[in-house]
Amino acid sequence: MKKLVAILLSAIVLFSFAACNNGAPLTDVRNQTELIGALEAGDKNIAIANDFDITRPMVINVDGVTINGNGHTLTIKEDISESYIINVTGSDVVMDGINISVTAEDAGLYVINASNSNTGFVFRNGSIVGSDWDATDSALASIAIGLNVVSSNVVSNSTFKDCFTPIYVNGADVTLTDIEFNSGINFNAVIDAAKLENLTLVESENWKNAKLNFEDVPGLDFSEGDPLSAIRTKFAEHLTVVPEVPQPEA
Repeated sequence: MKKLVAILLSAIVLFSFAACNNGAPLTDVRNQTELIGALEAGDKNIAIANDFDITRPMVINVDGVTINGNGHTLTIKEDISESYIINVTGSDVVMDGINISVTAEDAGLYVINASNSNTGFVFRNGSIVGSDWDATDSALASIAIGLNVVSSNVVSNSTFKDCFTPIYVNGADVTLTDIEFNSGINFNAVIDAAKLENLTLVESENWKNAKLNFEDVPGLDFSEGDPLSAIRTKFAEHLTVVPEVPQPEA
């Protein structure tokens, strides 16, 4: 009887481990070359085993892949001449516990693009941090856009610090929760205030404020009231929401 119980417990443990890893074996990677190799092999459960540098662009094109950073930091030290350093083209991609640091100066890098025909992208428990450049001069941005997301994407429990545009939201069905940031999150659509939770300022030497910027929304209409009123009310104590409500002409 005891032997049977032990076998059942072992089976439960193994099943739980497999479930946590989407039923696929776990692949450890220790550098960017190994990470690219795992993606090219179609591995769906990838664990980053230590800090390493990102030295060239890469594509995440595996559907259903989870990349667990285990809190490690991937550093971009030099300018990389590509539209995006990490281009996510697969669906249902999860980046969990990954910290990205950009120490390259005057780079204007676009770090992660998750809007290229991608659905179900999740970035959680991580960070994207640039160098603390002078916020008065956008030409000196080490990060132009930290994360570019599209409808059905989720960003949660993460920090975006010293990015000219920490997150660019390309759709109304994006969920942002428990995010610390400075500079401004940009939107090209009016989003339901319920999809925005616990967005707060994280200060640095040259960044003392944070805003939610809806100036890129095409045809934003104030003729029948303020379409951003719920968002302004929700974040009145923490963030600036732009554009301001137009004042009637005297």
